[in-house]
Amino acid sequence: MLQKKVGGSAARLITPEAVARAQDNVDLLRTPIQREVARLLEEIARAARVRDVGARDFIWSRAHEIRGLAGSAKRVRLGQISNILCHYLNDTQIGFKPDANLITKISVAALHTLHDNSDEDAAVAQLVDDCSLAASRQKIREGRGELS
Repeated sequence: MLQKKVGGSAARLITPEAVARAQDNVDLLRTPIQREVARLLEEIARAARVRDVGARDFIWSRAHEIRGLAGSAKRVRLGQISNILCHYLNDTQIGFKPDANLITKISVAALHTLHDNSDEDAAVAQLVDDCSLAASRQKIREGRGELS
């Protein structure tokens, strides 16, 4: 994965051994990243339940942060689910209060993407699809979208 990210002419300067060492270091960060993601998901769920005026921006920023962490931890499904949150909130106005049930359900579903084999787990893939459908339906109920 790191070799792909380097790319271009710089890729010729980095040996396969250096890439392997760097990947080992990234792998060491996986557990702390997972703990941070779990903490951010709890913050998202709490913000959705409280529904303060700034909840939309708070949730979006945390979901965006999780999306970045998902890439670092090589968690494709986590990235997809955080993307669902971001897209649900993208076209909303300041002061929008996200649906608490939807945000909580997506946050809980995201926790299932943290186990080691989640990207290959058909049940997790279905869970991500279900979250996407739920977000689309909620947008329709809010007058902001259509079922795709």
